[in-house]
Amino acid sequence: MQNKNYKKDNELLVSINCMTYNHEAYIRNAIEGFLMQKTDFKFEVLIHDDASTDQTATIVQKYENKYPEIIKPIYQKENQYSKNISISKHYQYPRAKGKYIAICEGDDYWIDPLKLQKQVDFLEKNPDFSMSCHNAIILWENKQKRPQLFSPDALPSILGIEDILKGWYIPSASIIFRTEIIQQLPNWQNKVYNGDYFYHLWCAHHGKIKYFDELMSVYRKNIIDGDSMSANTGKDIDFIYKNILFLLDNFNNETNKIYNDLIECAKVQEYNKYKVKKLKQRYGLLHYFFKPVVYIKQFKKMIKKGA
Repeated sequence: MQNKNYKKDNELLVSINCMTYNHEAYIRNAIEGFLMQKTDFKFEVLIHDDASTDQTATIVQKYENKYPEIIKPIYQKENQYSKNISISKHYQYPRAKGKYIAICEGDDYWIDPLKLQKQVDFLEKNPDFSMSCHNAIILWENKQKRPQLFSPDALPSILGIEDILKGWYIPSASIIFRTEIIQQLPNWQNKVYNGDYFYHLWCAHHGKIKYFDELMSVYRKNIIDGDSMSANTGKDIDFIYKNILFLLDNFNNETNKIYNDLIECAKVQEYNKYKVKKLKQRYGLLHYFFKPVVYIKQFKKMIKKGA
């Protein structure tokens, strides 16, 4: 049941990009979070099931049959992500009819029925903003930890590219951006592994970002089978680090190096994170927790050697 607040002839303003893979335990929460939205405009839910091996597609199909004007799925026979195909760029965004695109993967979900209305209202009134986002709750799988805030510290209500490059990550299920921004993407974007990071930078380059200090979505963490809707998990640390550098270097060139100093600082930050991850990988987490002195010594040696 879509909300009763809009009429049939109202404009379709939002396309929701929902990518899913083996999310049978979570996809209902995601879809119900869409359907509970109270808006004075129409929206569509573009679901891409990447050849799930569980009952995800069956669950989605039941919702499709019940709400065919809202739920618009693609059911893949072969996993596309494992072929390094950009799902959003090739399957989702070309069919989006909305003026805005909202993001929510199949293992996350929305908890505020006014989320879409709040964010769209702001963007409609502020054309110099390219994107809006908000805080979220981190829900640990199997209750490994207590729920916590995605951003525990207060953040400015207006964010820019400097904030993104400094390492402030945006909950993907909080994002709404203008569709026009992603209608012409650079070809090198196809080779970027971390799509979220790219889109955050791309939107920040095209306008300001509005941050709502409100909890309007839930981000699940430590999900294994459905990690980033991919059957191809376990990308190694070296690959991820090199791919982030690829993203930053190409973005730098694409924007005529107007953010060069910020990007160079971001690369140093990524290098430091990479070194820590390599150290943990080499010596193990137990060594990290129970032998901090040795850990620090080895870390210093690795930095000096440039290992």
